[in-house]
Amino acid sequence: MSLTKFYCDTGRNFINISIDLWNDFKNFYNGYEPNVQYEIEYKYVDHLKFTLKGSNVINDFLQGQLEVVRILLAKDDGLEVHEKLISLKQSVSEFAIIKHLIKGNDHVIVRGYLAFINNNILPLYTIKNDLYETELNIRHHRSFVRSTPEEFGKVHFNMNNVKSQD
Repeated sequence: MSLTKFYCDTGRNFINISIDLWNDFKNFYNGYEPNVQYEIEYKYVDHLKFTLKGSNVINDFLQGQLEVVRILLAKDDGLEVHEKLISLKQSVSEFAIIKHLIKGNDHVIVRGYLAFINNNILPLYTIKNDLYETELNIRHHRSFVRSTPEEFGKVHFNMNNVKSQD
């Protein structure tokens, strides 16, 4: 069994991760040959390498992509929390674009990849988004929401009740 190296671009930056994941998958799938052992290397993720072999190579490649996403989500680049949240939301938008672009394709692999994004990757983003919003106190619990205008600091003076001091 021969060993074929495949280099992935995922990890160049976090915002374009969806495009990189899709391009890596597309390139891998188009160059895939059965009965070949693959060494996958992510050159922008600390030169992460793993080997794929056997009959389930495409699925194993997707699981490798999922692990890379987990690594990138856990990586602390020294950014402030609000910057991480902005990047995360931009990345989710990029995933929405990719999903929209490939949604019309009826090929079983494309539909499987779309399901992979929806079922495996986006839930990770939702969890991380919730953590960032909680850390920044963006999410408010119902018990902390003010219910009357006075609690919001809006004060209206009724001049009819004010007595003049002449």
